This record gives sequence, structure tokens and C-alpha cells, in this order.
Amino acid sequence: MNAEDYSVEVGLALDLIIRGMVDEPEKLTIVPVLMERGTIEFQVTVTAGDIGKVIGIGGRNAKSLRTLLFAISRCRKHSYTLDIRADGANFSQ
Repeated sequence: MNAEDYSVEVGLALDLIIRGMVDEPEKLTIVPVLMERGTIEFQVTVTAGDIGKVIGIGGRNAKSLRTLLFAISRCRKHSYTLDIRADGANFSQ
């Protein structure tokens, strides 16, 4: 498998996890974007009402999602990042 195939799998895993967190899963979008140096950034967009659920108290959920991506990155030898958005706002670190 190449990096693009892995990105599809990782995106599907993120989709499954985040859909379980939000009230409006039909409005969830996850777009993989190729960044500099080959890093793939997953741009996650949810409704304004769901952004708090994805970020979590004190950013715990977002940190957990990023930790998961880091672990996958190490196994796949490819870099993944996460960008969380709602209603045009950007909540990434």
C-alpha cells in the first residue's frame, strides 16, 4: 500500500470515531490535504454545535485524536496532522 491508500484508511477510522461523538454526523466532513514535506492533514469540519464534543473539555478529545494519528504515523512511517473546523472557524493547534 502507498501513502494515499493509508490516508484513506486513516480517514475512514477518524470518520468512524468522530461520527460517534457528534449529534449531526451527516454534516461531518473529513478532507485529507497533502501539505509540505508529504504530511497529510485531515481537515475535520463539524457544525458549531458539535465542535465542543470533538474538542472536548480542555481539548482532551482533540488531543486523543492527535495522539491516535501520531501512533498511526509511527506505524505507517508517514506524517498525519489534524485540523478541526466549524462554521469557517479554525480550531487547530
